[in-house]
Amino acid sequence: MKKVFLPSILVLLAFWLAACNEEPFSPKGEYQERYALFGIMRADTNLQVVTVTKSYDVEGLNPFANKKDPFVKNCFIRIWRGKDEVHILRDSVTVRTIDKRYPDSARFYYTDNLIPKKDDVLEIECLLPNGRRLKAKTKVLNPWELDVSHTDNIFPSKDKPYVMLRWRSSVPDLVYSPRVMLYYDKKINGVFHLEKVDVPLTYTVDNGKRVPVYARPSNNLYLKIDTLAIGNVLREISKDDPVKSNYRIRAIIIHFYIYDRNLSAFYSSSRKIGDEFSVRVDELDFTNIEGGFGVFGSYTVQKYAIFIDTEYLLKMGYSYLTRP
Repeated sequence: MKKVFLPSILVLLAFWLAACNEEPFSPKGEYQERYALFGIMRADTNLQVVTVTKSYDVEGLNPFANKKDPFVKNCFIRIWRGKDEVHILRDSVTVRTIDKRYPDSARFYYTDNLIPKKDDVLEIECLLPNGRRLKAKTKVLNPWELDVSHTDNIFPSKDKPYVMLRWRSSVPDLVYSPRVMLYYDKKINGVFHLEKVDVPLTYTVDNGKRVPVYARPSNNLYLKIDTLAIGNVLREISKDDPVKSNYRIRAIIIHFYIYDRNLSAFYSSSRKIGDEFSVRVDELDFTNIEGGFGVFGSYTVQKYAIFIDTEYLLKMGYSYLTRP
């Protein structure tokens, strides 16, 4: 039996492979109608925006051939804060600044009277025109606590060539997105106007040119800003103006955007990168939308001021303000 069975399997396998080779290979699977909801609830504004899109098919293999906006109109969307407070979203349009392959304006749903607060539990429900529902939930977090003993509040530091900030968190694996900005006043036509400019963490060299490196979202619980980077920004704001007294320096303000669990998981999933030879072919690993795809999350904001030594500013010809 064994001498007959093995050759038979090999023959059947050969016929099966031959049959498969006769069918044209296509990387496209069968089209399935799917829906995605994206909504990031921001604690620094009362305007909250949600988008709902659907999957689409195209002739051929180029997904960018589609010119029809996949936005889903006529959705009924509600957001609950707790059990008693509910917000019904309206639809609107705005000028499209990204994804300009779609010729019409960008559409979205919004509410302009919701400011999330720490420990709020927010729930969203989207009733699609075809009767299907998308649901999700998020909890607003703000576990950020500054580690004062390991944090600088004056620039420049007397004992190291950088400014260091450290913080603690009672919730592990959250993503923090710092934005470092220099605030100053510039005199224009005799009147001082508030200005601000982004400050890089350091510089790198690319093809002989100095390139700024700005803070990016990460799980790190610290931030280090090189002294040379801050000094360069201070010089750049007045490089074409010989009258340095036209500038009053306020402070360096660091805005910490603290992502909740959902947004942290989504960001970490979407930013998975291998080496320079890797090509990603899998879908995102995270979605918290029941009945579809996407993310419903939130973030809060903390601010921290680093003041600049007055003698340092006077040597550069600037005046200063004691408060940001």
